[in-house]
Amino acid sequence: MNKMLFTRVSVFSIVLTLVVSIPSVATAGELTSADSIIIRALKDELYRNLEQLHDKETGKPFFISYTYLDGEVAEASALLGALHSSDQFKSSSWGIRLMMGDYDVNDENFQDNFSREQADNVPITRQPPIDVDYEGIRNTFWWNTSNVFQSATQSFKSKQAALKDKPITEGQDLLPDYTKAEPVKIYRTNIRGGVSKEKLESLVKDISNIFREYNDVSISDVSAYHFNSKVYIFNTEGSEIIIPLNIATLEISASVYSARGEIFRSNLSFIGKNLDDLPPADSIKNAAGKLAGYLLQLRQAEIINERYTGPVLFEGNAAAGIFAGCLFGRERQFIADRDPLVNSLSKSMLPKNTYSRESKLEKRVVSKDLTVKALPRLKEYNGIPLLGAFEVDAECIVPPGEIVLVEKGILKNMFCDRIPTKNFKQSNGHNRVGLSYGGYTSGIAPGVIVVESENRSDTAALKQKIVELANDRGLEYVLIVRPLIGGICHSPYCFYKLDINTGKEVLVYNMSLPSMELKYLNKIAGTGNGIVVNNQVFNQSNYRSGASKSGFPASFIVPDALLVEEMEVGPLFPYSDLDVPFYDSQFGMDE
Repeated sequence: MNKMLFTRVSVFSIVLTLVVSIPSVATAGELTSADSIIIRALKDELYRNLEQLHDKETGKPFFISYTYLDGEVAEASALLGALHSSDQFKSSSWGIRLMMGDYDVNDENFQDNFSREQADNVPITRQPPIDVDYEGIRNTFWWNTSNVFQSATQSFKSKQAALKDKPITEGQDLLPDYTKAEPVKIYRTNIRGGVSKEKLESLVKDISNIFREYNDVSISDVSAYHFNSKVYIFNTEGSEIIIPLNIATLEISASVYSARGEIFRSNLSFIGKNLDDLPPADSIKNAAGKLAGYLLQLRQAEIINERYTGPVLFEGNAAAGIFAGCLFGRERQFIADRDPLVNSLSKSMLPKNTYSRESKLEKRVVSKDLTVKALPRLKEYNGIPLLGAFEVDAECIVPPGEIVLVEKGILKNMFCDRIPTKNFKQSNGHNRVGLSYGGYTSGIAPGVIVVESENRSDTAALKQKIVELANDRGLEYVLIVRPLIGGICHSPYCFYKLDINTGKEVLVYNMSLPSMELKYLNKIAGTGNGIVVNNQVFNQSNYRSGASKSGFPASFIVPDALLVEEMEVGPLFPYSDLDVPFYDSQFGMDE
């Protein structure tokens, strides 16, 4: 695949077919003058390139897709009621996917180890104009399409030559390189409000002022970020998409020092599509106070300096984090993709161990008590707006209303895009539009995930169960992990040592959880009988980051507790450096 990535710019590779009529799927809001300019610029340049780009050996592209983001960012940060940074700026980014050949065989899904093109020929790209400008947008896509066309053409020629030299024999599985899709038209132009630096400044100053009441909090910071944008996707199959891509976050961080110079720090995150979706300022200030109190407690807490192996009970958002990490973390167990053909010294270009994840279909991958569903178009649950809801993906595919990924522990389905695999011939619409630091990105990712359990118990029963498991293993204590504050995007995980003889819970210093894997859901002792909803920006490499500026808006609706029968938890120790400079928490206050 011909891919180039740039700061605030994503460049892909795509397909082309002229369509006479475009069925209208959904429209909301009137087109603004800026919408009209962007639409006209993208379509004019798209079809001009479709008609005029031509290579004498490989012909014309058969598919082109343009993506354009027009947005605005505001951010502000404050310390002890005083603003120390703020900014507001326009943001724009672009993406092109262009394919040579046809749906069956094109330039994608191919890696040529003998080619030095990528290393030696890095093209100069043009950035889109900050202001909406017809000629400027067309000029950006004209220049950058030329670069992508040249790269795709060279890759397609190399692939044709490699297939001639190492043909795929009859009986070997050579799938189409891309699948056709019916065109859709979705215009969601009624984006609420805009960004306001002044509103963010007022908010962070107000909330950060709470730390004046905590003399022992040495360092604190409150920062807010609001990204408001529209993403335009047009392709030569005739699809036309305008969708919002918005996020508003507020993060509170604080640190305290012990007499020995040890540093205890943590943070809270709140998230919504817009600032109005965040909790009221008084609720956030109350949470900031709890964070300060927790850190002051933590520096007095016992430090467990041994490795713990045994049952662990996760409650609230901590349970949601474990489900998210185990199901969709680094293992990518629920994503169907395929390895490319590779032209190397090997006699065959076919990958040897492809579709290894798909080999687990119809096999048990988690506890038989668990069912996992994707409900991508579910917009709210029990009155809570779901950040992960979406109605169309980056490849202009409308996802089904429900996808059963796991049924009673058995893997039934996987997320896939328009590149077919052995078991998934058509996309189920999960190549999503995501955030990338004021721009956009795309990738296969979860949206709204629901986890159902048939082994539910109340908190008291789960505590009794964990004590029974401890007795079986001869343990003197077990670990309970619960969030400092429930119902928000990200909260510190508080670790408690439960003495199985006295039943007393004691806060201990943080411990190191292992990398989350499916195996922890394969044998669980029970789940809570309530529900927790966790909205976040999901990032596979850091699923606990919560309010990251890069990733995919996601919502997890899961049991409010999870009892894992066995987990190895390592010790952690406070960071200590007596040479680290710090300042009095009253800096800036009147003497």
